[in-house]
Amino acid sequence: MKCTILLHSATGNTRLVAEFASRRLSEAGHQCVLHDVVADPEPPDCSQVDLLGVACPTNYFGQSRVMQQFLDRMPPMPEPEDRPPRLAFQLGTCGGDPGAHFVTQAEQLQRIGWLTLGARTVSFPDSWPPHRAIVKPLSFTAAIGHALGAKLAPLRALLSLPYPDIHQPTHRTVSRLGRFINRVSRRAAVRDHLAAQSPEDLARDRPRALVHLGRAMTLEKIRHATDIRIDAQRCTRCGTCVDQCPSGCLTREDDQSVPRVGTTCVGCWACYQHCPSDAISGWHAPAVLGRYNGPTPATIEAFNAKWLD
Repeated sequence: MKCTILLHSATGNTRLVAEFASRRLSEAGHQCVLHDVVADPEPPDCSQVDLLGVACPTNYFGQSRVMQQFLDRMPPMPEPEDRPPRLAFQLGTCGGDPGAHFVTQAEQLQRIGWLTLGARTVSFPDSWPPHRAIVKPLSFTAAIGHALGAKLAPLRALLSLPYPDIHQPTHRTVSRLGRFINRVSRRAAVRDHLAAQSPEDLARDRPRALVHLGRAMTLEKIRHATDIRIDAQRCTRCGTCVDQCPSGCLTREDDQSVPRVGTTCVGCWACYQHCPSDAISGWHAPAVLGRYNGPTPATIEAFNAKWLD
């Protein structure tokens, strides 16, 4: 079976998940290709693909707008009469609830000829800079919050509000993800299109208010709630933010120029997270204060360890 996984990752979390899924599919004997939609914005030829994966972070209670725009460019797949519809699966990373992420993404996939076999969220620390900046003064009490979260699992969602780092993936998290990948690959191998889930099915599993909120977050609102600014005094003209920007929002005339902020921001905060000179701030997020430094060594080890059934 031929598989392709489309990937967008702003901080490294989703990349860990997608690379793990790709390895699992390869270990099961399938041919799997990982396509980074930022490094290669040209949609791949999926005419011979049996199973399509889509992996991206949740942004503003919806799928990342980078992936949304990429799927908009994907050509519709002609459906041969002698085979059922093509099958896909969805992977997301977030620090809270995915809201309308999987619902709207399934609608997009359906429009271009792919039915969703299932969707899986992997919880990571919340990387949204305004949230992290607001709760930063509480960081000295983080040990208490993490201890409570470890003993009282039902409170983890509530505790993640003051302690955004509480959702650290574990080996159990990775095991559950592995079982999900195995399940969708088995169904895709036998072309079990009857197991596919409609967007309405995916919406029923989510709080209705958050699904509506995710749908209501237009690009204009997202840009207003990101509002990237560059401090010319701190900027070292390294160009990292320009290289990290997936939408071409940040540009510069030459190597000695301070990057300019354009109008095509998609709210991924990649420039903020990766700026080495702490020269970028945003909406309610002073430079550095809301930065997420990516997955911890323990998290990386969990995803790279040999997976056992």
